[in-house]
Amino acid sequence: MIVYVCATLFSIIFAAFSAKQLAVRSIQYGYGGSKYIKVSNKDFSNEFSTFVFAFLSFLPLFFVSAFRYNVGKDYEGTYRIGFEAIASGGDVKNFEIGFKLINRFVLFFTKDYAGLFIVTAFLFCFFVYKAIYSQSVNPAFSIFLLVTSGFYFYSMNAVRQCIVISIFFYAIRYINEKNFKKYLFWILLASTIHLIALIYIPVYFIGKIRLSVTKTFVFLGASAIILPFLQKFIYYLIGFTKYSVYINSIYDTSEKGYIMPLINLAIILLAYYYKSIGKKDKDWDDTSYTLLLNIQIIAAFFSLCLGLFPLASRLFFSFFYNQIFLIPLIITQEKKQNVRLILEFITVVLYSVYFIYTVGIQNSNTVLPYQTIFDR
Repeated sequence: MIVYVCATLFSIIFAAFSAKQLAVRSIQYGYGGSKYIKVSNKDFSNEFSTFVFAFLSFLPLFFVSAFRYNVGKDYEGTYRIGFEAIASGGDVKNFEIGFKLINRFVLFFTKDYAGLFIVTAFLFCFFVYKAIYSQSVNPAFSIFLLVTSGFYFYSMNAVRQCIVISIFFYAIRYINEKNFKKYLFWILLASTIHLIALIYIPVYFIGKIRLSVTKTFVFLGASAIILPFLQKFIYYLIGFTKYSVYINSIYDTSEKGYIMPLINLAIILLAYYYKSIGKKDKDWDDTSYTLLLNIQIIAAFFSLCLGLFPLASRLFFSFFYNQIFLIPLIITQEKKQNVRLILEFITVVLYSVYFIYTVGIQNSNTVLPYQTIFDR
């Protein structure tokens, strides 16, 4: 665990320095009210130092993921075997065309399967950090949540899906910019790595809907009642897809799990509380806030599907980790500095406990013990 803790701390520290430089530039050139910080040519050294700190923030978590060996539940059974099958001229039916091309790209340089994990780690970290630095109100806090929420460790297991999620997070900016063509381009590109990406297309339209807290919980309550009656129909539909192989497999379980859905529910309630406060401010633009809140509501909906059909957890996780952006945004709505510090402290404590329990005790996603490719 010490490797993950140290890498996270270094990444957070460098992110804090980078964010400080961004803040200085925004004040100097009057961009404090912008949704995105604009770069000025007036101070190249300041711009360069911002980039350097952001890059240094990227490196620790990237290196830990890139040079891991047999870390992650699917490391050997899915990705190493798949890579070696493609290397020997075979085919892997479960891999989409884009991911096969990534494998072949690696094979152009080396036949060592370790190269695949270096490239996939880069893709995941690249898009996650791009999303964090372009959209998060607090990059250092988002990186802390990236690790302690379990998203980073999930990326060591569900490699293809997490690359897709990271691309989606990056593409969220185009929803805010109302640029459907660019958003669709990135989602379709992601779908060549994992077809689950197609579930993000409706988000462009759903994300703009403004729901009251009452309507949200009526919708979730009604879903909780109706979904169990649709279970047989859902199984019927799955039977026509390539995921039919999961029916009656070890992945077809009625196990629900309540910790993550409860975390999700708590985030939504807190978000609505601060949204009600924000409405009192005439200058408050809640466009981005509403989008992130709606994504978390979608996660809450899929949390109700856990245990109903195979791989429902995949759908849940596709939206659940949106919290790495939403939580910092929620906390910034608190105007009283002392209260804001208390909220940050409580969040850090709770997520640290969650991290210790899931990773340190349960070894979620099988990321312990940590080994490097140099230990082979």
